[in-house]
Amino acid sequence: VRSYGENYTAAMDNTSAYSSPDTSLNATNLSQLGFMWGDPFEVSTIRKEDFEFVAGKVRSQEDLYQSNNAATVNTPRGHQFPAAFLIQVSGLGGHGMSSKRPLPYTHLDIAGSAGSYPAPPTGRPITALTAAIAPPPSGRNTDQDLGRSPWGFGVDAPS
Repeated sequence: VRSYGENYTAAMDNTSAYSSPDTSLNATNLSQLGFMWGDPFEVSTIRKEDFEFVAGKVRSQEDLYQSNNAATVNTPRGHQFPAAFLIQVSGLGGHGMSSKRPLPYTHLDIAGSAGSYPAPPTGRPITALTAAIAPPPSGRNTDQDLGRSPWGFGVDAPS
């Protein structure tokens, strides 16, 4: 919430998602779709410091460090280290661009956009996610594949 405020979802790609030719669900595409559909995203970057933060502090006792004793809003790079933790704990860390089987992963931090309890949840980022995976409305040109979303930004975007 501190990084981008309320109402915004943060999206972060691993290297495979960032570099993938199928960019329909990567952070940049979600940000563009969010802008078009009024469901804003902020693109953030996972960095080596985030992986260093989650590395076990005592190698003989722990592999990964899930959190510290401060809230993520009070932790430097507090919205990125959960992405690094999930990449490592799931095994995705071994499936980067240089691996035999790269697996794209985009992490969404919805802490700011989901709403604050006890208010009802906002439903963000459902609109942009739906736009990323749903086919374009009938009558739209679906023959152009720009390597992003079926909307084909600037050529086939809804008006």
